[in-house]
Amino acid sequence: MPPLITPSPTILDQSFPKSDCELDAVSISLGELQLLFEEESIHFLLTDTLAEWVLDYEWSPSENCSKLNQIYQMVSNLFLSATEGIVRLDLATIECDEQDCHPLRDDYCGVGWSEIWSHELGKLHKIYKSVNNTEEEYIAIACEYGFSGSSTKKITDDTSKKSFKIVGKSELSTLSDAYQWVTEAGLLKRSVPFSEAKKIYIQLVQ
Repeated sequence: MPPLITPSPTILDQSFPKSDCELDAVSISLGELQLLFEEESIHFLLTDTLAEWVLDYEWSPSENCSKLNQIYQMVSNLFLSATEGIVRLDLATIECDEQDCHPLRDDYCGVGWSEIWSHELGKLHKIYKSVNNTEEEYIAIACEYGFSGSSTKKITDDTSKKSFKIVGKSELSTLSDAYQWVTEAGLLKRSVPFSEAKKIYIQLVQ
């Protein structure tokens, strides 16, 4: 089963003008993420607050409108649809002090709604650390460069312990299954008559 991927601020936030290079990276990465989602290789994770401003677009300069419109459509379909595999969390009641905010990559700092993203991811990381007592990592941030053919940009090492891993396509294999499967005690050792197994098989193939 897949890990949970949350988009970077640059993928989600189009509320400020971006360069052609940035827009191209966002567009290509969204295409890659969509393919991985359709293959059930990843699921997406958003907070309700992030979803509220995901469609706040700055449509100038006019020469970028074509690329922005494509990104708008892809973001709408990927992150705002009521599709299985889109996980939305309401974290309004979770407290997040300044020291709990999620670290930002240098190129994110002070840009657009990045501070809101940092606050929301800080809440999410706080919950994540409270329930994950293992070394496994199953929530990560999608890097627009790592999913568009370039090197994945990282955050500084001194903040890595209070942040989610930033991943590109090549780092996906390092993530674990985000879902915990609980079965009834003794289920795997329970004997099943052949006639019952045959009956279930026939129902499945019909």
